[in-house]
Amino acid sequence: MPTELASKLSLWSGLQVADVEHLMRTAPRRYKVFRIPKRNGGDRVVAQPSRELKMLQRLVVERIINDLPVHDAVHGYVAGRGIKSNAAQHADSNFILKMDFSDFFPSIRPGDFGRHLKRYLHTPLNAIERVQLYRLLFWRPKGESSLRLCIGAPSSPFVSNTIMFRLDEIFCSAAKVQGITYTRYADDLTFSCRHKGVLGDFEHEIRRYVSQIRSPRLVINENKTVHISRAQRRMVTGVVISSTGALSLGRDRKRLIRSMAFRANRGLLSRDEEMELSGLLSFAHDIEPVFAQKMRLRLVRS
Repeated sequence: MPTELASKLSLWSGLQVADVEHLMRTAPRRYKVFRIPKRNGGDRVVAQPSRELKMLQRLVVERIINDLPVHDAVHGYVAGRGIKSNAAQHADSNFILKMDFSDFFPSIRPGDFGRHLKRYLHTPLNAIERVQLYRLLFWRPKGESSLRLCIGAPSSPFVSNTIMFRLDEIFCSAAKVQGITYTRYADDLTFSCRHKGVLGDFEHEIRRYVSQIRSPRLVINENKTVHISRAQRRMVTGVVISSTGALSLGRDRKRLIRSMAFRANRGLLSRDEEMELSGLLSFAHDIEPVFAQKMRLRLVRS
C-alpha cells in the first residue's frame, strides 16, 4: 500500500506510484558528482540529482514543505531578496562583522530535518513518509552510510533556510537588543552597527550560541571571520558599500567587466569566458544598472 506522500507525488508528477516509490528508495544514489575549484584553494563538491529526482524535489518544496518558516533576516534563495538587499541592510553602518560556517550544507542531516518537521510542519507525516522525504532530499556520498544535504539539489537552499529558522531567531533577537543589524545569505552571516566595540563582544556571544545548538550541528569557519570599519573597504556578499553608503560593484570588478567586454568585441573570449561575462553583467545589472547597460550597448554595437 503506497503512502499518501507517494500517491500525491505520483499525481502531481504524472509518474506511476511504483516509479515514485522506486525513486524514493534509490534517490540518495541518483546524483552525478563533480568538483568546482574554490577561490581560496580546495574544491567544492557538487552533487547534481537526476532529472526525475529534481522534479520530485521541486514538488516536495512547492507542495509538501512550503509552509515551513524562513526568517525575515534571510536574503539568499528568497523571492524578492538577494545579494543587493542583503548588502543594503548594512549600508548605514560604521562597523561590520562577517562570519560563516564550514561545510554548511553537508552539516545538515536528516535528523535535523526530522526534528524541524515535527516542530513546524502543519501537515503531519507518518514515520514511513518522513524516511521517504529524507531519501528524496538528502544525498549519500559514495562509500558512506549517512545522508547529508548537498550542494546541487534544487531543494537544498529552501531546506537549509528553514532548518536555520531557530538560529536566525536567536541571532536576530540578540542583535536587536544591542542595536545590531543581522542578515544571512546562505552560510554568510553579517552583523553591523554604528558604535565601536559592540561587535567584538557580540562575536563571542554568537560563538556561544553556535556551540550550544545541537541541531543542526554547525562549526564556524575561523578563516572567514572578519571585522570591518568604515575606514576600510566594506564588502558584503560581493557588493561594495561606499563611504557614503552607496552600493557598488567596486573598481576591480568594473575593470574586469570592461576588459572582458573589450575582448568580447574582438572575438577573443572563450565560451567559458563568454558565460562568465554574461554572469558578471547580470550581477552588475542588479547593483549598478546604468553601468551594466553601458557595457551591454558596447557588445551590441560590436
